[in-house]
Amino acid sequence: MEAVNCRVLLEIAKNGNITKTAQTLGYTQAGVSFMIKKLEEECGFPLLFREKKGVRLTPEGLKLLPIIREIANWHELFEQAVAEIKGANTGTVRIGCYLSVAEYWLPSIIGAFGRDYPEIEVEVIEGGTSDIEQWIKDRDVDVGFLSARSGQDFRVIPLREEPMLALMPKDHPLAEAEKFPLSAFGDNPFILSRCDYDSDSHSIVEAYKSKFHRLPKIKISSASAYATIAMVANGLGVSVLAETMLKGRHEEIAVKEISPSFSRTVIMGVHPQRELSPAAAIFLEYAKRVIMK
Repeated sequence: MEAVNCRVLLEIAKNGNITKTAQTLGYTQAGVSFMIKKLEEECGFPLLFREKKGVRLTPEGLKLLPIIREIANWHELFEQAVAEIKGANTGTVRIGCYLSVAEYWLPSIIGAFGRDYPEIEVEVIEGGTSDIEQWIKDRDVDVGFLSARSGQDFRVIPLREEPMLALMPKDHPLAEAEKFPLSAFGDNPFILSRCDYDSDSHSIVEAYKSKFHRLPKIKISSASAYATIAMVANGLGVSVLAETMLKGRHEEIAVKEISPSFSRTVIMGVHPQRELSPAAAIFLEYAKRVIMK
C-alpha cells in the first residue's frame, strides 16, 4: 500500500471531494481517481461512496482510516529522518491552533522557521478547543496550540499564561472603573463563547456560579472573537476574552481586568505515544522561542 495513495484518501476523507483533493495535492482528477481505484483493488472492496454532491467513505473505509493515517504518518517520519541524515531538511509540519495564535504568534514563528528551513512546509488548521484536542488524538496534526484544561490526555508543553479580560460597551457604568468585579457579570446579558470552541471564558461562568449559586444572564453564544467584540460594541451585553484575542481590535469597547483575576495557559499539545518528526521537533523549539519570550 503506497503512502501517496494513503495521503490522497486522507485528504478525500477531510474534504469529501475528488476535484478539491486533486487541486490541494497538485494532481489531476484522473490521477486521484486512479490512486483510489488502486487502493480499492488492494483492499478488495470499495472505500468510497460516489454521490452527486461528492464522495464519502464507506463503512469499510472508515474502519481502515486510522490505519491508513498511521501509514501516511510513519512514511512522513521515514522521509524526514532520511532527509535529516542526508543533511537536507524537508517535510511537512501540521499545526492545529486557535485563531488568536494564528494571528499573533504564528506569523513570527513561521517567518523565523521558514528563513532557516525553507524546504519544510507548514500546514495550519484553525479550530476550537475540541477540534484541536481531537486532531492531536487522531494524529491529524503534529502540534496543537490551545489552552490547558482538565482531562487533556496528551503531552502538554506550557508556553504562556495570559489574563482573561472583561469586555463592555464604552458607555457601561463600569467603563471607567479600575477593575470589573465578578459580581457584575450577573447584572448584564453575558455573551459567552461556545465551550467547544473557547473553553477559557467558561472558567468565569463556573466561578460566578460557585460564588453566587446561579448562572450569569447568558443570552448569546458566539464562536468568533470578532463577533463577540462587535456585539459588545453594539451594547448587546458584556463578555470576556483572553488578552491576546483583543490586541488591535478593542478601540470600540472598554476592557478591564477582572476582580478576582482569571487567566488562561497557552500550551502546545502533542500525541503522547507518537515520536515527533524531525521537522516538528525543530518547529516546537521556534514556537517556544517566540511565545515564551
